[in-house]
Amino acid sequence: MIRRVRRGEVVTPGDADLTDLSKRQWEGSRLPSWLTAQHLFVLELVGKGLKSKQIAEELELPASVVDKRVRELLREFGVRQRPAAVAIARERRWI
Repeated sequence: MIRRVRRGEVVTPGDADLTDLSKRQWEGSRLPSWLTAQHLFVLELVGKGLKSKQIAEELELPASVVDKRVRELLREFGVRQRPAAVAIARERRWI
């Protein structure tokens, strides 16, 4: 699973190996097409207070990729700060 996420592949609710993202988070939620599993993992870890370097280590990704995903999330959500993006994702029950 982590290899698929590292490649930036989209993971759908039907994928069986979503151990870090419970099925509860998918129920009743409409995920936009641009939102990949990698985005969701990054959002979840940002929500836990981790910094980019820590997230990169956790997901075994380069820090530059994590920073790019965070910038994409901020842009798509129309916010400037990580806590605002996390709040939106929590409100929508994505994390």
